[in-house]
Amino acid sequence: MEQGFSRHYEPTEQDAVAATKAVWWRYMTKPSSIIGFLVLFGLLVVMLNVFLDRQIPLWIMLVAVVGGLAITLALTALVMAPAAGRRHYQQAAHLQKSVNVTWDETSIRFDVERGSSSYEWREFHRWSMSGEHLLLFLTDDFVMSVPRRVLADGEPVAVGGLLHAGVRKI
Repeated sequence: MEQGFSRHYEPTEQDAVAATKAVWWRYMTKPSSIIGFLVLFGLLVVMLNVFLDRQIPLWIMLVAVVGGLAITLALTALVMAPAAGRRHYQQAAHLQKSVNVTWDETSIRFDVERGSSSYEWREFHRWSMSGEHLLLFLTDDFVMSVPRRVLADGEPVAVGGLLHAGVRKI
């Protein structure tokens, strides 16, 4: 690894909650998820209309569909994702161990008590920056997060490495 940045940090439950919320929000708000939710809620409203054997005005059905989507997103962001993040943190002892993260223009390395893992930036499938975390997707389902407070002044180097490697930002 070239000369770069190295930081030591203690992951917190709040880190786990913020990362989980960011990842879930990315999944919930991608176009295919929104379309799926709208279709699902639309079908539910149409089925309700048929089973009630009465004609519900179209504007009420539209409000119900959009309202259902809004309630689902709000419950996920405010209740379900934080609960999942807290549960993951409490269940996984390795998430509570100190981490040393080192990065430069070409790669990032994570060192923990039981081992280490190194990745060249080009190995990531995609990446995203939330308000509190850099999210690194090795696959659609395997996400690593680095708190932005840890990156600090080295954040431009990490982002530059990802951009230079051609990793897609979402």
